Amino acid sequence: MARTVKEIKDEMTAEFISNSTVVEKYGLDSTKTFEEQFSKASIESILFYVFAFCAWTVEKLFDTHKTEVTNYIDEMKPHSLRWYVNKVKDFRFGQSLIEDTDRYSDEGLTEKEIEDRQIVKYAAASEQNATLYIKVAGSGHKPISEEQQQALTEYLAEIKDAGVRIVVRNANADKIKMSLRIFYNPMILQSNGNSLQGGTPVIDAIQQYVENLPFNGEFRKVDLVDALQQVEGVVMPELVSVSTSVATSYYKILDDAYEKPFSGYYEFDTESTTIEYIPYENVSY
Repeated sequence: MARTVKEIKDEMTAEFISNSTVVEKYGLDSTKTFEEQFSKASIESILFYVFAFCAWTVEKLFDTHKTEVTNYIDEMKPHSLRWYVNKVKDFRFGQSLIEDTDRYSDEGLTEKEIEDRQIVKYAAASEQNATLYIKVAGSGHKPISEEQQQALTEYLAEIKDAGVRIVVRNANADKIKMSLRIFYNPMILQSNGNSLQGGTPVIDAIQQYVENLPFNGEFRKVDLVDALQQVEGVVMPELVSVSTSVATSYYKILDDAYEKPFSGYYEFDTESTTIEYIPYENVSY
């Protein structure tokens, strides 16, 4: 980005009055600034302003050239999955694009107003069978409204590369439940899993792990076990089974070691999760 004329002039004059030869010839005071020793009407000040203005003009021309080249490249090359994700997050509900572009005008809008119109807070893109799937969610990992999805679909049809088929996936969170056996230290946890100090640390750890997964992040069985091993009082966690549900009440057992959510995020089903707490006893021989 081009510097201002003042910034350029200040840099030049600072260098000018720091030069020992200039200080000697002009009889300058090295503790004072250029403005304190030269008036705005002086030939030196006028010349530095002219030089600074010329430098500013060149920098502005380079900025313009860079913008033109960047736009040309964007228009000519096929776009990446990351580009689509960023564009979906840039989508503004209730605002039209600048004609013949894939950009919005910020004129007359505050940063808060722009942010409020950008209703897609989470997005992820993947490609399968010549189709681009884009998962989206609004604030709080909630689906956007049907009206908002329709506007988003129209927006994507306007900005996408020719020939690209896009499917927007805007769904409620995948439900996830599990069955566990927790071998615990009776000096720290109770038989129902509650801490002797109060609270439900095992349930809290599972909830925290699920909620902290990044949007469209993988649920990994081994990572959940690792998280449970960090809970005070848990000696050994055994993950018996994990089941997930997509938009229905029907659960399917997760046989693989990991899975990505259909909607992009999970919701921990605490009521359907079963945990057997077993006091741990050292085995002696």
